[in-house]
Parts: sequence; structure tokens; C-alpha cells
Amino acid sequence: KSYSRERIGSTFYRILNLVDIITVPSQIFADKIIAKGVNKTKVKVVHSHIDTKKFIPLNREKLKKKYKYLNKKIIFYYGAMWEKKGTDDLIKTIPPVLEKYSDATYIFAPRNLPFAEKYEEELKQYHQKVIIIKENINIAEYVAMADLVVLPYPELTGTEGNPSCLLETMACKTPVITTTLPELQEIVGNDVMLTSPKDIETLTKSILKALDNYPKEMIQKAYERAQEFSVEKVTQE
Repeated sequence: KSYSRERIGSTFYRILNLVDIITVPSQIFADKIIAKGVNKTKVKVVHSHIDTKKFIPLNREKLKKKYKYLNKKIIFYYGAMWEKKGTDDLIKTIPPVLEKYSDATYIFAPRNLPFAEKYEEELKQYHQKVIIIKENINIAEYVAMADLVVLPYPELTGTEGNPSCLLETMACKTPVITTTLPELQEIVGNDVMLTSPKDIETLTKSILKALDNYPKEMIQKAYERAQEFSVEKVTQE
């Protein structure tokens, strides 16, 4: 499903030749393990799935009213919060974005609270402009409520090859920004906004551009592409 966080995890790929079939979530992943000595006839690309019945477009303004974010521009991030997920890069965009959009609010919904807690002290200075949600929430509604989801992955170590957060956002018809990693481009093509990994300046400009005018045709194409990752279609794969 993902590249190992441990160096040893990518050292002994040849041992996979002892099994009958190896499934990986992208062709790029397949090419990498084949180059490491895995028999290519055993490698099959089977994408990771999302729940396209749960992650659907919803009325953004009604959700903002429900969660008390009316008249706010919501920039949302969810998933694990740590450097290898791009959290540090996203935090660096906060000052210039808030300077232009005083009504902007960054919301983080971390899956790993112990890691996320290290950012709390740094983010206190922004008061209610930056929120870390610690309780369980309806993620599908928050994704649909957001004006923009930003997933600035610098790499995919420990991240699923088809990141569910990216696909779920596309399925909700929510504007999304991610990075130009080859595995991500294999998934989304040119159907979402892309920035170079670790390029804070470009990421900031992309966020500002997206809040101002995210192309509607891009949102529709991303939505249609996300439907290819439904449970039903992946089961057929």
C-alpha cells in the first residue's frame, strides 16, 4: 500500500518472489519493485478504494452554518500531521494567506494526536484562525464544507500510494491542492492544482489563487476521476 518508513523495508524486495501475486496501488510502485528484482509477472496494480457513497458533494454553506463557520474561507487538512506529510510546509503558508484573506481559517484534523501536539504551541499565535480538531468528527462533512483541501505531500513514505484524502476530496467536489509527485500525477493527471514538493512560495500562491478562483471544470473532472476508485470498481480490478 505504501513505501516503508524503514530503510530495511525497501531492501529485501526480492523476497516477494516467494509469493504468488503482489498488488501495489500504482504503476510507478510496480516499476520500482520490478527494478529491485521482483518478477514482473507477479506484480498487479490494484488501486486503493474510497467510499463514493459517503464522500459526496454537499451544500457548503449549510455545513458552514451547522459547524459555525459562516462567512469563513475554510482551508482544511486531514490525515497524519508530521513533516513527511507536508504539515510544516502548510503551516508556513498561514501568515501570507491570512494577510490577504482575513476571513480565512485553517482547520487541521490529525489522525495522530501525539505527533500533532508538537504544533499546538506554534499555532496558538493565530488564535481561532488556526484550529486543531482533537475529537472525532464527520470527516466527509468537513471535506465537503471546506473551500479548499491542501495536501502538500513532500514524499509518499508511509503514505498510501493512492492517498484516500486526495480521492475523497475529489469525490466531494471540493477544490484540492497537492504535489507533483509522480504517483500522485498518475492518479490525478491535470485534474487538480499541483505544486512542487517543498516549494512554499508556489504553494502559497496556489492557495491564494484557489481561494480566489478555482476552475470549475477542474473540479468536475476530478470528481469524475474519483469515481474510478469506488469500492465496486476496485473490487473488479
